Amino acid sequence: MSKIMKNIWSLPRYKREWHNICALLPAYLPDGCNGSMILYEDGGTEEIKASLSWLLDDLLDCLRSNKAVLQQQSSEIAVQMGKRNKRRLPLILNEAFLLLPVKARATFNRYHGVDGYVVLPKVANITEQNGKDGCKICFTNQLELEVLDNLYTLRGNMALAAEMTAYLREEHTSA
Repeated sequence: MSKIMKNIWSLPRYKREWHNICALLPAYLPDGCNGSMILYEDGGTEEIKASLSWLLDDLLDCLRSNKAVLQQQSSEIAVQMGKRNKRRLPLILNEAFLLLPVKARATFNRYHGVDGYVVLPKVANITEQNGKDGCKICFTNQLELEVLDNLYTLRGNMALAAEMTAYLREEHTSA
């Protein structure tokens, strides 16, 4: 096996298979520590013993981007679209890897994040949960994820992400 192939396989799964990620979520791991969980298209999960913020920075670094740049881009697009007061903006790396923020958990500590991200192109639909707060996200691979966002908020965020993607596409084709 060549040196390059050995180096590729020594990367964590989320770096090798970033295009198969359905969701990046904050999680309390079985040992009780604050960490992250990744859901993949094949139904697999990966637990990471690092905060979601660190995980996202590490993944985006591998993809030659960073969270601050994507947040700034989303903020500028929102302002240009006249949506100045939006707080939880999507992170758009490209049309296939658009990260939509979702409220993924309740926390025990105010320093632990509650927001996770789902990859919007992999979302098939969203539904209300019977008798529970929040809603259920169904992915294209039949995987389901319960989140704490209500249906109205999540649909609004999905519509905003679609508008921002269209805005970027239009801007890119006119440039």
